[in-house]
Parts: sequence; C-alpha cells; structure tokens
Amino acid sequence: MTAPWLLPNVWETNYFFFQFPELKSVFLNAYFRGAVSGVGLLNILLAISEVIQREKTKQVYESGTRSKL
Repeated sequence: MTAPWLLPNVWETNYFFFQFPELKSVFLNAYFRGAVSGVGLLNILLAISEVIQREKTKQVYESGTRSKL
C-alpha cells in the first residue's frame, strides 16, 4: 500500500519495467500510484471487516450451542 510512496527504489525497479518499458510512464504516474495505494487500503479495510464479521458469527454460533446444552 505504501510502496509507491515510501519505497521509491523498490517501486521504480519493477519487473514490468524491464518486460514492458512502455508502461514505465504509467507506473510512475502519481494517479496510478494513488490508485495502487487506494486498492491496498481498501484491501486492508475489507480484511478488518471480515475479521469482525467472523468474530460476530462465532459469538452467535457459540451462544446458540450453549443454550442447547
């Protein structure tokens, strides 16, 4: 998520630059870097949401099985 901004050496020595040199201008574009960062942030938020939902489901399931015992 932060590689485009905090690790420019890693970002700018990308495998795709060597395979497709015409994409270099796209990868170095600030809008593209922002989009990559946005997708990374969205991925993290979705993962947190899934963990929270799983815990809620787990609590409901555990409370349902206890009442049957």
